[in-house]
Amino acid sequence: MGKIKNFIQENFLIDNAITGEFVPFIFNPVQSKYYDILINEYGEDLEGACVREMDLKARKEGFTSLILGIFAALDLNSRTACRSLEISYKEDATRQHFRRYRNYVLSTFQKDPGKWSKDLEKKLFKSIVEGSELVNAHNLASFYVGTASTKTGERGGTVQRILFSEEAHYPNTGIINASEIINGTASMVAVGHGMIFRETTANGFNHFKKSWGMAKRKEINYRPRFFSYKEFYTPEQFEEIKMGFSDKSLIAQEYPENEIEAFLSTGRPVFDQKKLSKMAELVAKPFGVGDLVDNESKIEFVPDPMGKLTIYLPFRDHKRYMIAADVAGGIPEGAQIVPEDSDHRAWSVGAVFDRSSWEIVAELRLRCDPGEFGRLLCTLGEFYNWAVLVPEANNHGAATMEAIKAEDYPHLLQTTELWPDEPKRAGFPTNSRTKPLILTALRKAVNEEAYRENSVVTIEEMQAACFKDDGSMGSEGGFLDCVITRCIGLYCLKFLGLDETYRGVGDEGKVSASGRKKVVRYNSGRIRAA
Repeated sequence: MGKIKNFIQENFLIDNAITGEFVPFIFNPVQSKYYDILINEYGEDLEGACVREMDLKARKEGFTSLILGIFAALDLNSRTACRSLEISYKEDATRQHFRRYRNYVLSTFQKDPGKWSKDLEKKLFKSIVEGSELVNAHNLASFYVGTASTKTGERGGTVQRILFSEEAHYPNTGIINASEIINGTASMVAVGHGMIFRETTANGFNHFKKSWGMAKRKEINYRPRFFSYKEFYTPEQFEEIKMGFSDKSLIAQEYPENEIEAFLSTGRPVFDQKKLSKMAELVAKPFGVGDLVDNESKIEFVPDPMGKLTIYLPFRDHKRYMIAADVAGGIPEGAQIVPEDSDHRAWSVGAVFDRSSWEIVAELRLRCDPGEFGRLLCTLGEFYNWAVLVPEANNHGAATMEAIKAEDYPHLLQTTELWPDEPKRAGFPTNSRTKPLILTALRKAVNEEAYRENSVVTIEEMQAACFKDDGSMGSEGGFLDCVITRCIGLYCLKFLGLDETYRGVGDEGKVSASGRKKVVRYNSGRIRAA
């Protein structure tokens, strides 16, 4: 059954959620299931394992109580002055969790709560700061609990165990950044050692949703676990729970049956969430990640796991492509301080569409100068059979447009292809007139399953997209850069047929304005003829 579980159930008392009386801490079904998962995957001696856990669950299933119990059991049985830390999401939870941990220790030495006293505390604890910290007298092992809203996570030093409780509900403002608190605090545990638990109910498309997606894709070393309300509550209990919600839209988030429900937008979603879930199931595994290197004699794709270009499908010489581009020009709502290397900076994105199938075959996504982005788009366009470039022409897009024109790129969208009666201009104008048009194009394509998306990041952006009070599109998750490229691309694809429109350069015997001849395949890249 496990020595830690035995120790907890034989020694710890916990306050009953209904009566408030102290009762033996006997694991409930969800706690037992999770404990078994832990010892099966990390071994029975959890203290000696490198534990990195991310738990998404329904409310009040007992995860905090279980993890604090594991911490307390390890602290009490440790021969060293180990340190355990919890970051709670609000002050009343901080006080409650401090008392729970303290009571675990007290009940180990005195089973009658009526005999718990200050004298007993002085005997068991070398020091105690009510509501925040205590140090065990026999081995100097310590436990500290703080509140995320006070930025307590930035205390520094070294700890062996950390619990982030209800992480998705940590404040995230211009003053307090939840991701910085989590990442800074987590660094207090030595790499490859110790225990870090991140447990929470969902809270829309915020920092936790981003981390959850990264864990699912194995981009970070946390193991994601999901626990449905059905694993703890009976159907009768759930019906009673639902009756207590005046805002029924929150039920699925607080008591989800699956991951999709947990992260449902609590606002007015722009896109059909069920369609997006189906789309996510069909994404192609990336064919390669890397960068394009242009040395004037050839363009070569160089694999690099940290590269900015993701290729989902191999290049096909007979295909015609289009690249819709959104140029970084802002920051997410609420972000106040934006240093050059900050994650708050928006992305410049170039989405490569197959013009015949309307499938996303590649995506360039990076943070860079708008002019440099224009030059990268030219290289990407030439690599993809001199694809037609459709960059945003407004604001920061003006610098991108100038860079593309300076490269003398031959296939730059002209607005007369879209609106023959209007003045001819290069690029795509995103303004109050076109924004509803392009958004409608993407919504229609999603609803009718008319295009195939292969970028998980883009699908997550669409899942987070919601209508604001003025009817415009906003986001619960921060960025919409990838979404904008799909809006522009799918609107323009309706007008760009597969006839002679934007053909010529790259065909046998035809030469571009820059004097370059046919581009042919060469190894993993594309090479220009002399």
